[in-house]
Amino acid sequence: MNIEKRILPRRAFLGHITCAATGAFYTMMLPSRAAASLGQVICGGQQLMLDQVTKSVFDSHVGSQFTIHLETGDTINVELMETKNLGSSVSPDADANNREGFSLLFRGTKANPYLPQQIYKMQHPELGQLDIFLVPIGPEEQGTVMLYEAVFN
Repeated sequence: MNIEKRILPRRAFLGHITCAATGAFYTMMLPSRAAASLGQVICGGQQLMLDQVTKSVFDSHVGSQFTIHLETGDTINVELMETKNLGSSVSPDADANNREGFSLLFRGTKANPYLPQQIYKMQHPELGQLDIFLVPIGPEEQGTVMLYEAVFN
């Protein structure tokens, strides 16, 4: 029996594992209707999946408020402080539809509770509802409000 060894680059391996784990999570944890609508954003009257959204969609909304809908039914507002290019994480053999990575930086308010990292339902007057994975990255320089980051790659 001849078994050929196949070497998979680390980045590709991690990408495959992440995709598999994410798919398994959504399949097990979310009702089918919710899973179908997860990660959608309305842009210019068009419904886009978050994997199709680029930094330019958010650029014109820097300084605007996004409302986070918590599981408790409460809502809190955060401000989009910054959009930032992360550069290309696209491999040379990838197709032309891949986008460059970008991040969004949000700032809470003094009244906001600390939010743990997780997917939050966010609402924006022009962008509509978005399901975005937010990660707390620490307090602002003054130490009075928490900063949160969302990374798209």
